[in-house]
Amino acid sequence: MPKKKVLRMSILALIIIWMLAIFNFSNQNGDESSNLSKEVASMFVSGEKIRIIEPYIRKIAHLSEYAIRWNTIHVFLFDGFVARWKKNWILVIDGNGICYIR
Repeated sequence: MPKKKVLRMSILALIIIWMLAIFNFSNQNGDESSNLSKEVASMFVSGEKIRIIEPYIRKIAHLSEYAIRWNTIHVFLFDGFVARWKKNWILVIDGNGICYIR
């Protein structure tokens, strides 16, 4: 099987797995979701600060879930991913699965 086809099928599998993960997180009730967010928040702060940053952790988690989903779908549909940062650096993952920085 050609390398490009294997890569595309792998990306499609990642998309399906990630959609199942999103469904699983969405299927949690409020208490389960809150406890998970509190666990993550406890990695960064302690005490009363956990209660303060927990809603922000949940929002960042939702944003991250959908950003990762969008990026994998974008790579699947358009055979590549380009990200710019520090104005001059570009991360490129092309359709052949080659990752490089220019």
